[in-house]
Amino acid sequence: MTSDPTAPAADGAPAAPTAPTAPRGESDAVHPANPVPLADAIDAIDAIAPATPSLPTSAGLIPGPSQPIPWRALLGDVLLDVDSWADLSSMTRLHRYRHGEMPVRRGEPAAAMLALCEGRVSLLKGSVAAPCWLDLHSAWFDGRHEEGASVASPTALVMAWPMAVAVPWLRGHPLVLEALIRAVAVQLRGAHGEIHALTTQDATGRIAAWLLSQAGAAHEIRLSERKRDVAARLSISPETLSRTLRQLADRGVLAVQGYRIGLLDRVELLALARCRQPV
Repeated sequence: MTSDPTAPAADGAPAAPTAPTAPRGESDAVHPANPVPLADAIDAIDAIAPATPSLPTSAGLIPGPSQPIPWRALLGDVLLDVDSWADLSSMTRLHRYRHGEMPVRRGEPAAAMLALCEGRVSLLKGSVAAPCWLDLHSAWFDGRHEEGASVASPTALVMAWPMAVAVPWLRGHPLVLEALIRAVAVQLRGAHGEIHALTTQDATGRIAAWLLSQAGAAHEIRLSERKRDVAARLSISPETLSRTLRQLADRGVLAVQGYRIGLLDRVELLALARCRQPV
């Protein structure tokens, strides 16, 4: 005969209730006799698996600053930590030049990679505006600068990155080294394009292409150098340059007033630069 758990005890006191029997097939581990308090259980779980997931390794990386050195323009979208960008700033030197001064002189030893951070300079191939690399390759050869650069704007800010400190640092920063290789490749492609133009375009085509490259989005350019220097860059005579500019002005393609040249018909200029006549 089974006793009633709710029946009074022999001394007249009610019997203490007994714990319910676990269903068949379940273990004491699932239903412990002394369960752990909820707060302690949560603390134990947090200790094993934090509530906040771990951040990816790239979370601390940022793009380069744009001032005073335009690293984003020079290296592209390279992501580095704050300390690495600080290293770059400490390794480089900045110097401001005035109009007419030469931050780069042809034939001088090249001991650093040079970049134009502000302003505009005149090179053998024409004037270039910041931000851009002025000479990225000569220092890698322990060579000399192949062409000079004179400041064409009121002032220019030039950055020098000495090879003596750059090379050891780059060994530990392959992403920056890759960006430099990519920048050299872009310059090489541009040089091949210039060679192709010199070998396939006539004088008119070279002049048209040069005018478009110098103007950019502007509708007028002001020559910052003598016309004979421009002619030498385009491998034509000064007389050919003057005659072609006059012919293009007579056709309504250009408006020429001394050293000021207005681009009136970009469509025809582009067609001439591509060695074909406009339709």
